[in-house]
Amino acid sequence: MKNTLYTLALLVSFSSFGQDDIKQGENIGYYQSGEVEFKVNYVDNLKQGEEIGYYESGEVKYKVTYVDDLAQGESIGYYESGEVKYKLTYVDDLAQGEDIGYYQSGEVKYKLTYVDDLAQGEDIGYYESGEVEYKLNYVDGLAQGEDIGYYQSGEVEFRRNWVDNLKQGEEIGYYESGEVKYKVNYVDGLKQGEAIIYTINGEIEKIENYKDGVLIEE
Repeated sequence: MKNTLYTLALLVSFSSFGQDDIKQGENIGYYQSGEVEFKVNYVDNLKQGEEIGYYESGEVKYKVTYVDDLAQGESIGYYESGEVKYKLTYVDDLAQGEDIGYYQSGEVKYKLTYVDDLAQGEDIGYYESGEVEYKLNYVDGLAQGEDIGYYQSGEVEFRRNWVDNLKQGEEIGYYESGEVKYKVNYVDGLKQGEAIIYTINGEIEKIENYKDGVLIEE
């Protein structure tokens, strides 16, 4: 998923103000502890150049470049230990192209494409070992259609459906051997009706009843 740009802090200081309090120069945001949260430069009230965000420990959290107050080019997020966490490109403040997330080991964690700041197409998640963990489709920023999760072995772990970013219809989970593990129904993102949990031998282990996402009977 797209990573939010950090532009606000609880405490902020400016190196200077111009006429009519126009922001000029370095803007530094702070955590309540007094540690620096971000640094960015202003020219005539517009962000210009590189903004750097920090963890409270002082390690770099993200870097993004601004031109006339608009994010431009590659934004990079980091784990507190220094490894790259994600890479995402901005054009005129809109996420564009491939968003790639990484494990601390450097292996790819997910890949997702943005068009004009909206997720579009297939979102693929990966196990650290490289096998596909899930596949989900987006249309104009909303999850749509079938979402499939996988075990590291490649066997299907679950299947479910999304409509406008909400789970809809039956979700079926599977044991790695292929037998059905559970069945549950969703209406507008909430569990509704009977949910059935099965043993690996196919016997019913438990039945739960839900209303508007709340367990009412077991």
